[in-house]
Amino acid sequence: GSEKLTFTVTDPEGASAKAMAAFTVKSINDAPVMKDLADQTIKEKGSFKSFNLDNYVEDLDHPKNKLKWKIEGAKELKVAMDASHNVSITQPNPFWHGSEKIKFSVVDPEGAADSREVTFTVESVNDAPVFVKELKDQSIDEKKQFQTIKLDDLVNDPDHKKADLKWSFDVKPVKAGAPAAKGKKAAKAEEAPAGETLSVKVDKGEGGARVATVVIPNKYWNGAADITFSVTDPEGAKAVKTARYEVRSINDPPKISEKAPKGETIKENGVFKTIDLSTLASDPDHKTTQLKWSVSGNKGLKVDLRKDNTAIVSVPNDQWNGKETIAFTVTDPEGASATHKMIFEVTRVNDAPVFVKKIADQKIKEKQQFAQIKLDEYVKDPDNKPSELKWTVSGNKKLKAEINGSRILTVSAPDPYFWCKPEMLVIQVTDPDGATTSTTATFEITSVNDAPVMKDIPAQKIKEKGQFKEIDLNKFVKDPDHKLEDLTWTVKVAKVGAAAPAPAKKPAKKPAKKGKKGAKVEEEPEAPAPEPVDEFQVEIDNKNIARIKIADKYWNGERNVTFTVTDPEGAKDSKTVNFLVESVNDAPAIAPIPTQTIKEKESFQPIDLTKFVSDPDHKIEQLKFELAPTRALKASINAKKQLIVSTPDKYWNGTEKIKLDVFDPEGAKATQQLTFEVTPVNDPPVISKVAGQKIKEKEKFQVVDLSKSATDPDNKPNELHWSVSGNKELKVDIKGNRANVITPNPNWFGKETLTFTVKDIAGASASTKATFEVTPVNDPPVLKPVQPFVIEEKKQFAPFDFSKVVSDPDNKLEELVWTLDNETPASKAAKNAPAKKGKKAKGAAVEAVKHDLIFNIDDKGVLTVEIPDKYWNGTETVNVNVFDPAGEKATIPVKFTVKPVNDPPVVKEIPGQETLEGKSFKAIKLDNYVTDPDHKVHEIKWKVTGAKNLAVEISGGREAVIRPKKQDWFGEETLVFTAQDPAGGMDKTVAKFVVKHVNAAPIMRDIPDFTIKENDNKGVVGKIKLDQYARDKDHRFDELKWTFTGNKFLTVKYDKNAKTAIVAMPHEHWKGKPERITFTVTDPEGAKASKSALFTVIPVNNAPEASNQTYMTQEGDELKVSASEGLMSGVNDPDGEKPVSVQIVQKPRNGKINLNEKDGSFTYMPNKGFSGLDEFTFKVKDPGGLYSKVATAEINVSFKMQDLRGGKKAEAKKEEPKEDKPAKGKKKGKKK
Repeated sequence: GSEKLTFTVTDPEGASAKAMAAFTVKSINDAPVMKDLADQTIKEKGSFKSFNLDNYVEDLDHPKNKLKWKIEGAKELKVAMDASHNVSITQPNPFWHGSEKIKFSVVDPEGAADSREVTFTVESVNDAPVFVKELKDQSIDEKKQFQTIKLDDLVNDPDHKKADLKWSFDVKPVKAGAPAAKGKKAAKAEEAPAGETLSVKVDKGEGGARVATVVIPNKYWNGAADITFSVTDPEGAKAVKTARYEVRSINDPPKISEKAPKGETIKENGVFKTIDLSTLASDPDHKTTQLKWSVSGNKGLKVDLRKDNTAIVSVPNDQWNGKETIAFTVTDPEGASATHKMIFEVTRVNDAPVFVKKIADQKIKEKQQFAQIKLDEYVKDPDNKPSELKWTVSGNKKLKAEINGSRILTVSAPDPYFWCKPEMLVIQVTDPDGATTSTTATFEITSVNDAPVMKDIPAQKIKEKGQFKEIDLNKFVKDPDHKLEDLTWTVKVAKVGAAAPAPAKKPAKKPAKKGKKGAKVEEEPEAPAPEPVDEFQVEIDNKNIARIKIADKYWNGERNVTFTVTDPEGAKDSKTVNFLVESVNDAPAIAPIPTQTIKEKESFQPIDLTKFVSDPDHKIEQLKFELAPTRALKASINAKKQLIVSTPDKYWNGTEKIKLDVFDPEGAKATQQLTFEVTPVNDPPVISKVAGQKIKEKEKFQVVDLSKSATDPDNKPNELHWSVSGNKELKVDIKGNRANVITPNPNWFGKETLTFTVKDIAGASASTKATFEVTPVNDPPVLKPVQPFVIEEKKQFAPFDFSKVVSDPDNKLEELVWTLDNETPASKAAKNAPAKKGKKAKGAAVEAVKHDLIFNIDDKGVLTVEIPDKYWNGTETVNVNVFDPAGEKATIPVKFTVKPVNDPPVVKEIPGQETLEGKSFKAIKLDNYVTDPDHKVHEIKWKVTGAKNLAVEISGGREAVIRPKKQDWFGEETLVFTAQDPAGGMDKTVAKFVVKHVNAAPIMRDIPDFTIKENDNKGVVGKIKLDQYARDKDHRFDELKWTFTGNKFLTVKYDKNAKTAIVAMPHEHWKGKPERITFTVTDPEGAKASKSALFTVIPVNNAPEASNQTYMTQEGDELKVSASEGLMSGVNDPDGEKPVSVQIVQKPRNGKINLNEKDGSFTYMPNKGFSGLDEFTFKVKDPGGLYSKVATAEINVSFKMQDLRGGKKAEAKKEEPKEDKPAKGKKKGKKK
């Protein structure tokens, strides 16, 4: 377009001027611009995406519907575009694949254009190869070879050439059965040896066809493998087939090692060494784990053949001895075996007797007897009988110990009342060879207090006015535990047949402790009336002499006197003695008095005795009534002759019999037992005050005698049950009537009020309280000893908290002060006070004990120990002190030990080396690679392991020289260099040593020349076993390739399996010049070797070959045969020579022949009248003088008809000249 612009200029004073200018923009056509179209790639049989071209073009000057499109470049693809510029591309057929570039061009109405080229690709969908032939399994014997497999014949691929296919092989060893021996089952299949299996090698055969060879590791290998043949086309599609290839084992028997042990001798109770069966025998065909071992010849010895291929020979028992020859037989899985005999001997060793169980300790009471000990039951001797053993016993001091002939030990006391502390007896047994063993047993007799034992004291009877004898009581008592003067005697006189006033009931006395008097018993408040003095009295003086005194010499009657003896521990015994003063008189009579029964707290009714007593000689008033002393009840007879019986107290209950005696004036009496019964009614116990106690810390409370604190009208003191409550920390132990109050620990203090409760059998109870107080006393702290602390060099001591081993009953842990050695709390405070740098703080500091180790204990009692340096070792002791606030302290020594530890040497990395085959490695100065803080380098010993094919020598200067053991070895080995110091510390490093392979060319020896005559050996000039003339130390023979050059007419055929080359003539009867053939062998790495040999065929004259001939003539006609059709016409000579003559061997029988021997022509005239077949034989001769084999010439003489008519015609025929008539029907050739 065009526009006009006005430009105005104005000066500072406002004056201005204007000018107009026109500006025009002329239109120029802009070409359309295309965007890039993405290439498209699809799979075969897929579809391309359609697209709209308008989306890929921009034109500033024209609308898209005005643009014109041009599509070009499609050859086979079909491109279609509709009016809206939608484009679709299709393949010519569903199976088409390939790639085409299509050009899309756009043109605007003014001719401007743009274009883009797009590639459309249809990728081929690959078809996998297909096996068209069966891949057959192969099975061969050991040391043979598998047949080769022509791979290209096995498979077909519709998409690719066979040369483009790639083959791979997966070999999986499987178990294969060995062939069964005759008459035996086949051995179980075993796996192929680890690391050895079949492999597959592919070579190119004739015409480039690939041939696969299944390669056997070595000629002794046997086993089987499933080989999967995989063929893959260039696009990755594959097909697989699997076949089994088996090499059957040809079994070799196992072989016993020359180093196999001959046996072993041990002492009795020893152990034979474990036999490693894997080293005892070897088998070229089987692993040692496949061999089976058996043993024979052992009788007593046991042989354990274990799963780990070892054998353990053991004795049947620990005491066995003797010698046995054991045969070890090894058998392979196919039945072949070998045997090795070994002698095992166990020499006798005397065994000491052994105690099989402990002799139990024995503890008995006084007067008891120890159990006898049958010693045979406690000991066992594998070498001797019990009767052969000798026993001794020692160690007894007072006890008696005896062993009888039956080996029974009897331990006894010297007397029945003997007791003693434990005595340890040493019981020793010795066998005939002097071997001994011993054991101990403790025997103890505990003391038992024995009551005095009284003998019967003879009764005494005297007449009235008589005198009883004195009684020495010492003669009637025996006490094993006490002297006679320590015994106490009491006497009780009982009237016989007379009533006596009932004594007051006294509470039962508690038995006194041994050596102590019994406790006093409280008396009842009501005392009975005083008993009248008996005329009969007994007195015992200080010498224990008893004397009987009768106050009235006219008295008569009878008394039972009971003498009781008591030892200091309260044990007693009694004997009653009857003393009688006789009187002649009739005794009174008492009628039965019924039982009197009341309840507790009730009263008995008086009994009027006058109603029950009678005396024929005296009046009632004259009779005297007496009651025997009662146990509990109170009994008396009043003036009215009434029996008054009362209970000792209102709570009493029970049954008691009271003896009533009635005496007449002359002393005769009557007696009756009267029964009085009080049925019980329970009453609760009555408790009095229990006294409290106050003691100091660590003192003990006195035992509380509870028997004095409670009474029960119904129960005895020992029938009452006491319990305590209210105690928190104090412990109360009540046994019977004695309470023991115990503090929880010796340092406890405090006050507790205890409630004592007493309960009777019926459950009635009563309680009282008592206060027990412990006043405090300061105790010093206590430190428990600690075990020495031991660590190894270079380690650190762990801090130790001494607060866990300290106890102070009076103070808290934080109140304790901890110091070391001679340090006090004051000096410690001074040491810890602030001080100027380099100066000590002032105070009561003391000079510290010097230590190498650095000790420090904090305020909480934690002790830390520092080592001056990591190599320090030794022992130091430090004293640990703890002070309580009162200044009391506890101290314990603590030992700290650092044990020296050897530091192992440190080995640096030794660099690996590489060398070429046949050369050695550089020497290694080992001193450069080791350091040791504890030793010098010359003290270090070196060892190198891991070398199998390398030889390692270490010189005295510690220089390692490494070289291959074999000159032609190559490979790599990792060696372990170990340095060990004199203390056994060691370190190691590894280094790899590589010997690189240097390929050695094959070596050939001279191949001899071969010369044969023309017809010898069926045309084979020479057969060469190539493996006898070539070898390669780096490769197997079947890896070598052979080529043959120099032959022009002779042929060379190479049989790879047979490893032979056959040189042969090109055809039979060949005659040619000698040919020198060069044999070249090439290894897989290209190295070659060649040898040549001359092959000569000496020409030989060959006999000519004559062929059979057939001729025809008529009866009577002569047969003429020319040289061209004669006997030489069918002759063939291998040497190409013409025959020089022919000779008749057998003439014809029915005719005559005339032969030209030089050219073979002849004439034959049949005998007259002969027709039929005639023949003769001949042979031809070549220029060298050799004749052919005899040939046959056959002449067929046909019958000739005669003209019987005669005439001219016949005559005319006769007159025809015969010499000009040719032979009729003549044939040449061989006779069929």
